[in-house]
Amino acid sequence: LGAVALPQPHPGPVALLTNAGFESVNGSDLFGGRLEGASLSAAGRTALAAMLEREGLTGLVTPQAPLDLTPMAGESAFLAAAEILLQEAGVLVIGLVPFTRRLHTDRAGAVPFAQAVAALADRYHKPVAIAVDAGLEYESYRGAFRGLGLPVFDRVETALLGLKTLAWPAGGSS
Repeated sequence: LGAVALPQPHPGPVALLTNAGFESVNGSDLFGGRLEGASLSAAGRTALAAMLEREGLTGLVTPQAPLDLTPMAGESAFLAAAEILLQEAGVLVIGLVPFTRRLHTDRAGAVPFAQAVAALADRYHKPVAIAVDAGLEYESYRGAFRGLGLPVFDRVETALLGLKTLAWPAGGSS
């Protein structure tokens, strides 16, 4: 770990945001021990509930962490949820299964979304990773995020296992 530059101080717990239940469950199974999953404050749950109502997702999505948005959620819901989760956590992993018409997965359509995600990471000064769980035909979609300096993974589990491997020792010091 000596060759790896980790942010100091310890960035805090990891929030997981997905649009697929399988990825959310598998990802949440990796939390524990050295990899702390984020929990939401009462204010965070209230903000998420309000966002879900604005996005027409009330009754489809539970305002909790990890947050599993339905494939019916579009990019605006991801961005609003990401902002709330970045206020509550130290690191955000966004898992995208792009087999939905609600995400613009062509390169030109993906760039504005990727730019907005990168802007959130910059605004909150917190690490954000993207996991695009899809085949090679989505490489240009991944490239939109990668081109902005966001770390991109093939699966949520890969991103979280990497964080778990590089996790700071308990107590927040390295």
